[in-house]
Amino acid sequence: MMALWLSGLAVMSLRLGSHTLRLQKFFCKAQRCESGPLYRSFKDDIKRCGVYANVPLIIFDEVKSPGIAGVFNPRVILPRNCVEQLSQRELKCVLMHELVRYRRGDLFLHHSLLLVCYLQWYNPVVWLALRQFTKEMEKACDLEVVDSFCSGSARDYGYTLLKRPSARQKRHFRADGRFGLYWAATIAVV
Repeated sequence: MMALWLSGLAVMSLRLGSHTLRLQKFFCKAQRCESGPLYRSFKDDIKRCGVYANVPLIIFDEVKSPGIAGVFNPRVILPRNCVEQLSQRELKCVLMHELVRYRRGDLFLHHSLLLVCYLQWYNPVVWLALRQFTKEMEKACDLEVVDSFCSGSARDYGYTLLKRPSARQKRHFRADGRFGLYWAATIAVV
C-alpha cells in the first residue's frame, strides 16, 4: 500500500515540477508593464487596496484570463486583449480583484490546500474541499471588491466579468499557472 501511495505522490510531484517549469518559461516570455497610464493606475490601486509589496503587472498575449501567479513572488497578469477591450473602470475592478486575492493571502492558502491534495492524492474529499474552497475564495473576493472598491452595483461588476475576453473564449493558458490539463476539480479564476 505504501508503494502505491509513494508512486502516486511521485506522479503528482512530477506534475508539479512540470507546471512550475512551464510557469517559469511563461514569466520569462511575458512583458512587464512599467510605465504608462495603466501602470500608474495599477500602482494607485495597490496603495488603495492596502498592499505593501511590490507586485509587478504583466501583460501577455497567450493568457486568456486575468489572474495572479506566484506564491513567493506574485505577479498580476492581464491578457493584452483584456487591456484593449475593457474600459478604465472595468479594468480597475479586475485589477482590484487580483490585488484583494493577494492581500487576503488566497494564493498561499490555495497552495497549502494543494499540498494537502498532493499528499492525499487518492482521497476525493480533499479534491472536493479544494474545489469548494476555490469557489468560496472567489465569492469572498468578488464581494469585497464590489463592497469596497468598485462603486456601483454588483450587476455592473458582473457585466465586467462577463465582458472579459476569457468569458467568451476557450482557455488554453491561464494566468494563475494552471494549464488546460491542470486540476479538473478547480474552477476558472477570475
